[in-house]
Amino acid sequence: MALQYQDSIESEFLKAEPADSQAGMLAAMRTHASNIQPAPGPRSKGSWILSIRKALNRINQAQTIPGFVKLSESSSSFDTDLVDAVRAYKNHRKILGPGQTKVDTIIGRGTMGQIDFDLKALEGKPDPKPEGPKPLDIVVCITFGGVTAEGEEQGSSSLRARLEGAAHKSKQRDLMVIKFIGSHRPEKNPSVGIADRVVKERLARKGKTCVYGASVGGKNVLQVVGMLTERSIPMSYVGISDGAFFHDDAVAPPGLLSMSAKNLRIKAQTFRSDESVNFYTLIGVKAAPSTQRKGLIWTSDMKGEIHGPVNGFLINNDLTSTIAFGPSTAAAHDQAVFFGDPKHEERIKDILA
Repeated sequence: MALQYQDSIESEFLKAEPADSQAGMLAAMRTHASNIQPAPGPRSKGSWILSIRKALNRINQAQTIPGFVKLSESSSSFDTDLVDAVRAYKNHRKILGPGQTKVDTIIGRGTMGQIDFDLKALEGKPDPKPEGPKPLDIVVCITFGGVTAEGEEQGSSSLRARLEGAAHKSKQRDLMVIKFIGSHRPEKNPSVGIADRVVKERLARKGKTCVYGASVGGKNVLQVVGMLTERSIPMSYVGISDGAFFHDDAVAPPGLLSMSAKNLRIKAQTFRSDESVNFYTLIGVKAAPSTQRKGLIWTSDMKGEIHGPVNGFLINNDLTSTIAFGPSTAAAHDQAVFFGDPKHEERIKDILA
C-alpha cells in the first residue's frame, strides 16, 4: 500500500498526548533523520514511546492485528515487545519502504503517519468493549519433603520457570503456581486451603487448572481435585507420582484368591479432568495378615504405605518392570517419583503453551 506521509498530527488520540511526546512523534513523521529505532538505536527511549505503545494497543483493539500481543503501557523504551508489535503492525498494514520486500521495525515517516491515520479513522466509532481480566492458569504441585516442612507452602519460582514457556507468555495469560509439602495428618493437611484458594481465583478469572503431586502429595491431590469437582471447577490435568496410600485407601482388602499386589486398586472421589495420569510401582506392596483387623491387609515395609493404580484415572502407568529400581521399597518409591514428576511437568507445560 502507499505510504501514509503527513506533516502534522491529525488524530485526537495523539493530540491528547503530552507536548514532548507529540514533538517526538511529529519529528518522526517529518524526517527520516528522526526515525525511532529499537533499543539501543537512536530515539529508542522517550515519552513518545509510551504514546506509541498506547496508540498501537488502541488500533489493535479495533483491527485485531495478527500476531500482536498487547503492549505494556508503562515502559518508555523501544524493547523487544514493541519490536514484535511494530513488526506485526507493519506486516498487517503492508508498510514497506522503497525497494523493501520485508518489513523492518523502524518507526519512521510512513509508519508514524499510518498510526496517526488509523487512529483518525477510528474517531466517531464506538470504543471497543473493555477487555475483561486476563485468563489465569493455575498449577498446583503437592510434593513430599519430610516432617520438618509438612503441610507448608514452598517457593515456586524455579517450578514456574520450568512450566512457563515463551508460548504461554505470548498468550497474554497469567500463571499462578502453588506449591506445598503434603501431609497425611489432618492438622497439617494443606488440601482444604489449596482448594479454597483455587476456587477463589476461579470465581474471578477463567483459565486452565492443573494439579499434580508425589508420594503423600499424591493422596492430597485426590482430595484437592475431589473438592474442586464438588465446586464445579474442572481440571485440565491431574497427575500423581507413586502416591502414598494405606490399607483403608484401597477399594477392597486382599482376598485369599487375590493376594497379588496386581489386584490392588486405590479408591478416589469422582473428579473431572481432561487428562489424568498416575505413575506407580508395586515393589514392596503385599498382602499380609493383621491380628488387629482379623484378616488380610495391603501393606509394605514402608510403615504400611502402599502404592498402586488409582480408580478414575485415564492412564495408570505401572513402572514396576520398566525402570531399574534401587535395592529397597523406599528407594524404588523415590525413583518412581523422580521419573513421574518430570513427565507431569512436561505435559503441563505443553497444555499451558
